[in-house]
Amino acid sequence: MGEADSEDDPYAAAHVAPAAAWLVSDAARDVTGRVFEVGGDVLTIADGWRPAGSAALPRDASVAEVGERLRRLVAGAPAPRPVQRADVSALVAGS
Repeated sequence: MGEADSEDDPYAAAHVAPAAAWLVSDAARDVTGRVFEVGGDVLTIADGWRPAGSAALPRDASVAEVGERLRRLVAGAPAPRPVQRADVSALVAGS
């Protein structure tokens, strides 16, 4: 995917990375148990999501081990319900 393509893709890393970086920073240490949708010019917080499975996670687990556990969780979980993006005009009016 070229640079021009990523500008048109609302889920390209350039659009999502700032939110991900903030979420892993000390500034967001009190933000937990939340699900966000980030794309282009909209941030959305989901309401009503709940755990659908869990797996033991050793403290020294490698990225590959975590990935294997996540893949098993995804495979065993029910399909996600669609998240409907909020009406952007309502977001702008409410800001």
